[in-house]
Amino acid sequence: MHVVLILLTFVTGLVDAVTYLGFGHVFAANMTGNVIVLGFALVGTSEISATASVVSLGSFMIGGLISAHVSHALQRTRHRWILITLLVETVLLGLATALSAVGQGFVRDHATVGLLAVAMGMRTVTVRRLGISDISTTVLTSTLGGLAMDVYLRDSPLGPAGLRLAAVLAMLAGAAAGAVLLGGGVALVLGLAAGLVLILTVSYVGVVLRAGVDD
Repeated sequence: MHVVLILLTFVTGLVDAVTYLGFGHVFAANMTGNVIVLGFALVGTSEISATASVVSLGSFMIGGLISAHVSHALQRTRHRWILITLLVETVLLGLATALSAVGQGFVRDHATVGLLAVAMGMRTVTVRRLGISDISTTVLTSTLGGLAMDVYLRDSPLGPAGLRLAAVLAMLAGAAAGAVLLGGGVALVLGLAAGLVLILTVSYVGVVLRAGVDD
């Protein structure tokens, strides 16, 4: 499960690199950043889209509500719940990839940001509902705070501290990779993100089947 979380954190870096650098300084996962950016836009800071931030914030909340509903309906079937969430994220990333491949424009750009934010909102709530405290996969504030505490307490590098550090490095690598690959187009980066989540989904199905879990 930890490998899945780290790879999903890498995907977050890819996604936010695309939205921030390619769609007017907006985030699909980092809602703290969106609120700050929206504040900048409201006082007239140039080159920042208030509309995109509002779309992202609203879509993220919609994704969170969907995930909360799914988790409540399937709370007794944990593996099915996780699988559905991964499948939906794969589909949303795939749709965003296809939309961005058509070309850019005001409506298409905002629709792409909205699809990505829904996916990130769903994942954030899913991880939270699963009770995972070491990594959120979408933001690093609490992860860095936990890492500082672990370092102070001299936690084992292979324990929570190592996992949190891996998450930080994964998002850093994802953002860097997204920025570099963006030269090849938005669809390239989003396609990579969708492909990674698809691989994780298929791998998770394989693990569940090998374990003989029925739920």
